[in-house]
Amino acid sequence: MKRLIGLFWLILITFNLHSQDEGLIEQKARFERPHSIGVQVGPLFRLGKADYSSGYSISVDYTSRVNRILSVGPAIAFSRFAFQPALTNSYEKSDVKGNNIFQEDGAYDIYVVTLRGGNLNQLTAGLNFKLDLIPFSSERKISWSVGIQPFLLTNSRSAVSATIYTWYSENIDPIDDPSLWSGGDISAEEDSSSPGRSNWSSKTEVSGGALITAGVELALPGNWKLQVLPALRYTFPVTHIKTATFPALGSSLNGSKYPFAKESLTTMGVVAAISYHF
Repeated sequence: MKRLIGLFWLILITFNLHSQDEGLIEQKARFERPHSIGVQVGPLFRLGKADYSSGYSISVDYTSRVNRILSVGPAIAFSRFAFQPALTNSYEKSDVKGNNIFQEDGAYDIYVVTLRGGNLNQLTAGLNFKLDLIPFSSERKISWSVGIQPFLLTNSRSAVSATIYTWYSENIDPIDDPSLWSGGDISAEEDSSSPGRSNWSSKTEVSGGALITAGVELALPGNWKLQVLPALRYTFPVTHIKTATFPALGSSLNGSKYPFAKESLTTMGVVAAISYHF
């Protein structure tokens, strides 16, 4: 977060220096087509060990030019991330990011967990600050810009359920390879109505974050512009499935926090944006 704050101040200082070159800040009325409405669409690739596949984001924004460097306006966005069971399936593939094998403490019992649900739908409302790296000119066909958008976020997680299978290992320290286990019967079906699993119900929480972009903008015929923007999206802590957080012990499986972590869900992506200027 300190890095984001530092970057934000750097952008403001850069804006101030450019403004000094211009003298007094130009009034909006002096610019040709100072307003724009845009749509951005693109994939988001999660960083870290959260058990989610790549997501996507769709956003709409309105911006108004303040001077030759700065444009400001509100933006709203929807993002979705689907829980990916394969990322937890250490029973079938030992090198996955997460884990679904839990050994009963000091015993031969092994529990293999198949989780379902836990998808994330996120709505954000923010204020977008766009800075042109070259002072704006209506005649320019190609321009470069950076943007920073602090936002408020609502994170809605769907309900979680699980099927638990019980296996047995002949050795316990270390346990045998899964191919040598016996058993494999279903021992439990659990959801938010199961004892100690009330936190598995669907949940909506409020958080925040920031989106940082940088890219090229191409002028198109008819007052349209196209942008391609690499993006870094940082959120304050939100609740999501992250099985790598929990030791592979029965006490972890039965703990009240399993399988969730409340941490930042940071992503990177590349978005395409189309905007109309008027």
